[in-house]
Amino acid sequence: MSERDESIVNAIKNSVIAFPYPAVYISGGIDSTVVLHHLCQKVPCNEIRTYTAKFDSPKDTHLVAEEIARYYGVKHTTIDMTQFDYVSDLPHILRLFRNPQWNVWIWYLARQAFMDGVKNVYLGEWGDELFGYPDRSCLQAYADQISRITPMYHAVHADFWIKVHMPFSSLEPCLKSKVGYEPKAFQEWFSPNKGALREAYANVLPSRVMELVTPCCAPAFTDYVNIGRIYLKKHFPNVKLDTADEVKEVLWRVCVNALFTRMHETPFSSRR
Repeated sequence: MSERDESIVNAIKNSVIAFPYPAVYISGGIDSTVVLHHLCQKVPCNEIRTYTAKFDSPKDTHLVAEEIARYYGVKHTTIDMTQFDYVSDLPHILRLFRNPQWNVWIWYLARQAFMDGVKNVYLGEWGDELFGYPDRSCLQAYADQISRITPMYHAVHADFWIKVHMPFSSLEPCLKSKVGYEPKAFQEWFSPNKGALREAYANVLPSRVMELVTPCCAPAFTDYVNIGRIYLKKHFPNVKLDTADEVKEVLWRVCVNALFTRMHETPFSSRR
């Protein structure tokens, strides 16, 4: 293992700190799998729960996540997003979000984790920002993570009394000290297929797990639009919903209406 690879693995391993009643949200990608791998080194696997979202699509990665969970012998739950009418749930869910959005699948995972007695949730977040996004620059990814994604995870889980842990986020200062803040320097680590992370874990993760992990889980966003189309037809039968942009436009309309509703209602708790 090269010095660079060893520094990456050791930094991530040391950032995964064991807490009681743990769970990991796994996607089938390498980031969350790395977190699960290190947590299993510190906590008996049969005491760990894992969760993944199923979007009912041929491109869905929940089957990969399920096989990874079986490999490690953890207690796994796949949550089928198609069973929820999240358009009706939005007025309640949006109370927990700093910014309006309709892609709120994380709320359903947090609710199930709470019902299962989970107290600490581990995420692979910040892995993309450090090692590679398939569809955006590292600076855009950083801005989105800092301003929207990280606060969203903390707010949603705080309402369920669950603490969120993002081991990759504590790794960030360590790597930045090596690569600096300039985009050109950052490219040494940042690539669409997360080459640096994959190389570092090529001989660390079990070979079967390395075969399973996928480059990214971007299809989930598209699949959520398709699920949105199904439910929107119930609420807006006469509205054109042929394209993804048309679906998103109506979903944003629902978000705005939900936000107006939130302004005039009493505080809501998801635990009730």
